[in-house]
Amino acid sequence: MNTLTDGIYAIAMTILVLNIEVQNVPHSAQSLLKELLSLHSLFFHYVIGFVILAMFWSIHHKQYRRIVHVDRTILWLNLVCLMFVALVPFSTSLLADYNYITIVAMFFHCNILAISLFSFFGLRHAVKVKSFISDDIPRDKIAAFYLQSLAFPVVALLGIGISFLSSEWSTLVYLLVPIIMSIHKRSVL
Repeated sequence: MNTLTDGIYAIAMTILVLNIEVQNVPHSAQSLLKELLSLHSLFFHYVIGFVILAMFWSIHHKQYRRIVHVDRTILWLNLVCLMFVALVPFSTSLLADYNYITIVAMFFHCNILAISLFSFFGLRHAVKVKSFISDDIPRDKIAAFYLQSLAFPVVALLGIGISFLSSEWSTLVYLLVPIIMSIHKRSVL
């Protein structure tokens, strides 16, 4: 399961950069610089998408190194999560091109919300079936990991709300995720 997950994250992270292309190849350094600067929104959203996917990939590995058994439910929750991971290059590209349209920003945030919820549900199911989680993990660490896992859904919901006020700036809320996650860093799996 980890090999498939790693592959899909790697492909999605790679596809993000394919959305950045120079339309008119300039013949001078000054023209090229001007063209590259005009792509600032694409570069910004590439970085946002890449960092978000990197954080999700890291969370996935933290979760699944402690899960000793999986069942069909966990497999399907992971597959649905990966389906939304594969959608990130599209939602990021759409946002880079149309970040001034509220529904586009909401689509991006809903994409991130779906990834975070299916990831959380997989963890919750594994914890519910006690034989799926390593016995050496104290319950307080599991509770802290639950709290940390809720950072993305909360921030995505906040992003949806902010997109009504300013869709162009709504993705900045994802800067909160590393801060929230670092608060519980020492107490987590």
